Order: sequence, then C-alpha cells, then structure tokens
Amino acid sequence: MKKSKKLGIGGILTVLLGTTVLSGCTASFCSTNDKAHMMYMFDYGVSEYHNELGSADDNRTQVRGFDNLYVSANRPTDKQSGIGATEKNNKIAYCVKPTDKFLVEFDTIVLQHAVAAYYGKTSFADVEAADLSKIASKPTEGNVDTTKVYVQDILDEYGYLKFADTLSEKKNTLFYNYDIYMKEARALVASDVLSVDDLPDDEYIAVYKNQMKSLISSYRSCIAISTDKYGYYGYGSTRDKTVIEAKSWAYAWKKGVFEGLLVYPIAWCVDSLTNAFSGIKVSGLPQLLAILIVTIVIRIFILLTTGLRQSNQQAKMTALQPEIQKIQAKYPNANTNNYEKQRLAEEMNRFYKKNKINPLTMLLGLFISFPIFICVWGGLQGAATLSSDAFCGLYLSMSVKDALFTPSMWATGGAVTALILYILLVLFQLAQMLLPQYLQKKAAKKAARLGKNPNQKSQDNKQKYMLIIFFVMIVFISFTTASALGFYWLVGSIVQIIQTLISTKIAEKKKAQKR
Repeated sequence: MKKSKKLGIGGILTVLLGTTVLSGCTASFCSTNDKAHMMYMFDYGVSEYHNELGSADDNRTQVRGFDNLYVSANRPTDKQSGIGATEKNNKIAYCVKPTDKFLVEFDTIVLQHAVAAYYGKTSFADVEAADLSKIASKPTEGNVDTTKVYVQDILDEYGYLKFADTLSEKKNTLFYNYDIYMKEARALVASDVLSVDDLPDDEYIAVYKNQMKSLISSYRSCIAISTDKYGYYGYGSTRDKTVIEAKSWAYAWKKGVFEGLLVYPIAWCVDSLTNAFSGIKVSGLPQLLAILIVTIVIRIFILLTTGLRQSNQQAKMTALQPEIQKIQAKYPNANTNNYEKQRLAEEMNRFYKKNKINPLTMLLGLFISFPIFICVWGGLQGAATLSSDAFCGLYLSMSVKDALFTPSMWATGGAVTALILYILLVLFQLAQMLLPQYLQKKAAKKAARLGKNPNQKSQDNKQKYMLIIFFVMIVFISFTTASALGFYWLVGSIVQIIQTLISTKIAEKKKAQKR
C-alpha cells in the first residue's frame, strides 16, 4: 500500500475517531424531567378536545370522567412525531398496533393524572366535582373565559408526566409513569371500556419507546441557571419551548470533573451574559454577544497559558526558515541514510537550543487547548439559553446540517444564515491553518537555492496531510454540531490569524535587530 493511501485511510479514521470522542466526552445534563418535557413536545397524543358533542359525522365521544368534555382522534402521521415515526418504522410490520380508541383512552388517563397534579391531588378521584366542571377546551377564536380552566393549558403544564418518573424511589427512570399508565389502559378491558383487539403488543411499545428516545437524542441544551421554558422542540407547527430544570454546580460535579470544572461554568457564563443583554430586542443577538465574550475570554486564557509562547515559537520558526533550510540542505539523504539523519538531528537540536526554540511547546499547547475545546463544545451544546430565540432565523443550538435539511428553516431564513456561517467558518479556518505555512514559505524564499531537499519535501508532505486531516475534521464537526460552536470557531480563527501576523512581525523585527 502506498504511503499516501495509508495517510488517507488514517485521516478518515482520525476524523471518525475525533467526532466519536467529542460526542461522548462530556455528559448530557438533561434530567429525566427535561427529557420527559421534550418527549411530550413530540407526542401530545391523538386526542382533540371539544366543548360539544357535535354531529355524528364528527366521531366525537365523551371523555371518560368529564361531563362537558368531548374528544375526537387525529392520529399523527408525520415521521417527526412519536406515533408517526413508530408507525413508519419497518420493525412494526409484524406488531399489533393500538387502535384510535385505545390511544384516546390512553390520552384520557394522561389527562386525568395531569388534572390531579394541576389541583394538587394524589389521584383523579380526589379532584372536586366543582373543579372538574370548570375544565373546557380552549376556543380557537374569541375571548378566553376566565371562569374556565382549559384542558390544553393543563396538558401543557403537566402532560409531560406521561414520560416522567414521579413514583419510583430514585425518580430518574424515563417511561416509569408511562408503563404505569399503560397498565391502567390495559385494565380497561376488564370493565369493557376497551377490547383486547384495541391493545398494542409489547413489541409495538418497545419500538415506540426507542423512536421517542431517538427523536430527542440530539437535544443536549439542558444547562440552565433557572427553571424556565427554553428550546425549539416538537414537529411541524407544534414546535415550541418547553420547561428545562435549573442545574446547580453540585449537579455538574456529579456528572464529572470536566463538567464541573469547565463545562458548567462556560454554559453558566453564556446564560448569565444572555440575561445581561436581554434588553437588546434583536432576536438571538444577546446569545450571539454572550458567545463572543466567552470566546474572547477563553482565547485570552489560552493565550496567557500556552498560546503566547506557542505563537512566539511558531513565529521564530517562520523567521528562521532560511537558516533551517540551509542546515537541511547539508543532509539531502537524511530520509534514507541513518548517519545523515543522526547528524541532521544533532545539528537541528543545537540550532534550536541556540535560538531558544522548543518543538515540544506545540504539543504542550495541544494538551491544554484540546481539553478546553472539548469543554467549550460541551458548554455550548448544553447551554439551554442558546436553544431559545433565533438569530436571523437560526437557533444557535441547532446544527448546520439540521438547519439545511429542515424545510421550515429555509422559509424562516435560518438555513441561509447557517450556510453563510458555515462558509465563513470554513474560509477563516482554512486561512488560519495555511497562514503559518505561507509565511514559512515566504521566509524560505530568502534562503540560498541549494538544490532540492528530499528530506524537506517529505516533512512538508507530512505537514500537509496533517493539516488536511485536521481541516476535514473541523469542517465535519462544525457541520454536525451546534451552530454556536461554529461561531466560536469562527471568532477563534479570526483572533488566531491576527495573533499569528503580529507574532511573526515581532519575531522578524527581533531578528533584524540582532544582525
């Protein structure tokens, strides 16, 4: 196998490994209740509530347990809804599907538990008849009746209990309540409310649960400093914000060392700064300014720890390229001749020592900056406030990929914003990586032409392949992760370009003064 092929395969594996490592390096802060709230946005059920029975053609029935509330079934078919995704899944070809009648009765059980929670009762049976008589369906038009309690409002607040865990000891088991409600629904067969033919089988329920988990799997924006409504969840016209619980620093430390040390503080800063800029009425701009400030602070921290030294070392290497090439030209066969290879290494070590250059400084910078980047990734993915309020139609918690492949995002302009952000990111990231190479080549032109040096050519090729691999990795990650991370990278690239130009200029002046 040729060396270039090996490098190509290795590059692909590096990209895949890098994205896998990043996606699993920081823990999700989403609690069971957070996930339950999200899931409810993807499955409200099939029931549509009404205040009148209507005609026979309306197919309405009275809601069990409510005297003045009626229901009709509207089964979702959108594959972005829980039920729709389940019924489009090939795995249910041999499963027994629930009937509309079963799903309506299951929704009734959910509603009864929600009503009990709304009135602070242990069970639906404890709710006063006078309170039940106030429950009605919200009118689509006209004034709201303040003497009524609308079923939609009750479900918006407590419908999530369907997927939550309120009864187990640890209260962290997703679908715990769902399984209990399912048992209650199956028990209706004994009272002839349902028949056996109405019930789904266990395989159907298993597919449904997996589909619901899949629908919310990409949502990680659960780090909030106060319990509130955040996000952009659900499908179609039902997309809306939902409740995300406040997370404490103690909660973050339980997730892991990096989560407590950096991920939570980064998300906390983004949240706090967004609140500080809340007076700005341009949608999404407070979040964008928050990311900008956090990015600058992090870049300053990296600069003060290793970045400044690393940049200075790189600038020295660029300024000394003519001399380095002269040394390398003395040993043209260092790639194949061990004696020349050893002599080249010895002379280069003396040269580095004389000019106070430490090649390991570059590696030290990576050891520090890479963990910080992972934590920034986790913090920006996790900041709940970034999932609220779109900037030019783009939610910063949404990936470029999702924005481009969601039809509604083209209608709102969010996809165009994502595309512009991505193009700018790619261009500036490319400029950041190629600038040092350009400056080194520019400096090398000043060196005397001593013939082609195979050793130098080999090193250039290795460096070129590494740059390509790193660039592809960044381009791929920024396409599939939160747009906020892309903006962070864009600002970071601009800062790095300015830093490289300034450091190179300073190094050239110092070299000129020594002559």
